[in-house]
Amino acid sequence: MKSPSLLRHKFQLGQHSVGTWMQISSPEIAEIFAANNLFDWVVVDDEHGCFNSSVLPSICRSIELHGKLPFIRLKDRTYKSARDVAEFGFSGFIVPMVESAKDLLNVFNAINYPPLGTRGVGFCRSNQYGINFNSSFKQDSPFLVSIIESALAVQNLDSILQFKHLDAIMVGPYDLSTSLSIPGEFDNPLFTSTLATIREKCRFYNVPFGQHIVSNDKNLLDEAIINGSKFIVYSMDSVMLSNPFQIP
Repeated sequence: MKSPSLLRHKFQLGQHSVGTWMQISSPEIAEIFAANNLFDWVVVDDEHGCFNSSVLPSICRSIELHGKLPFIRLKDRTYKSARDVAEFGFSGFIVPMVESAKDLLNVFNAINYPPLGTRGVGFCRSNQYGINFNSSFKQDSPFLVSIIESALAVQNLDSILQFKHLDAIMVGPYDLSTSLSIPGEFDNPLFTSTLATIREKCRFYNVPFGQHIVSNDKNLLDEAIINGSKFIVYSMDSVMLSNPFQIP
């Protein structure tokens, strides 16, 4: 899985893709995850994780070492948040708290060079500090994922799913349930019906539906695949360290 286009092609074939999640600032953890054949990509959680800008290039390199895609969950949905990490070499950007197509457009502009976007041009880690400067303009557009985490996002879901550069969506269950005034009540009929609506609209617009299986229970992963989830985050470093006997 060496480019976003290969991941897009996988979804076009109706296949699913599994990645995992990092909250701990460690290139070594990134390399271990990337060496696992279960994963196509590894997500750095820059919203809730413990990262600073100096370690992000090394984490990207560690993931790329085994031919996997380095993704990042942005701190927020702003242009600045995406711009600040675009130079490090991430192949995918997961945008939190998206509530409109405009939120996605802001991030898309920040991570794509003209004429597609408005990303600044210069020598940086993503073009090997100028060594591959010219070819960087011919690379695939980064993979773009929206997280649906609020009642307003669900209300505006049609326009979000129609954003032409959107590659997949994820549901943020804790924030979404809180927005619905039922925090953490994932069996509540209001939450399950909202989740069903999101799934159905993803099918209608042919956008891969994604979810984060926080537990490292392989049975839950198998269940998600059977239920039609396509973009699946499986567990995370902190959970695997605190629950070692469930590691597959």
